[in-house]
Amino acid sequence: IQLSSNTEQLKYNFDTRSAKVIIGPKTYKSFGNTLLPSIEKLKHYVERVIVTPEVLEISISKYNVLPIQTTDFKRDFKNILEYVIRKEHIEDIINIDIQDNTKISKEAVVDLGNGANQKIRITISLVDKNKIFIEFAFIATATDVALKDYIEISEFLNETIYGAFINLVTNNILELMERD
Repeated sequence: IQLSSNTEQLKYNFDTRSAKVIIGPKTYKSFGNTLLPSIEKLKHYVERVIVTPEVLEISISKYNVLPIQTTDFKRDFKNILEYVIRKEHIEDIINIDIQDNTKISKEAVVDLGNGANQKIRITISLVDKNKIFIEFAFIATATDVALKDYIEISEFLNETIYGAFINLVTNNILELMERD
């Protein structure tokens, strides 16, 4: 079963073994205001329809895409990366000789303990000489979660994603986000 909204970027997918919510960037405001109410609906579905005391996996994914216009990506590449991403996360890619239509990715998996982990991926796409996309992907997952701990574990996963984002981007980006 798929339920979606005509007025918001919100979609639910339900079947006999899983439940999923997808929230688009125009609808997402914050974890507490947007995602938590949806997570509570998923928990209710698991309790009432799937009827299980344990969830095999909870996964929260967040994606941020920054489109950047430039007049000369070869000249601006290093400055753009240093403006957006903290230096310690890009030292190994900042001096790469780049060409048009290049995609560079860097990925890390962090063990969070107790059957939880977080995958973090940075992708830099050079579409043409004037356009760069920087994408951040954060996927936090916990396995074998008791239904009574579903909300608490979801909050923990969200906090780890938020912490990773804060650790990854520069203060320049955080200040821009505060203005919006």
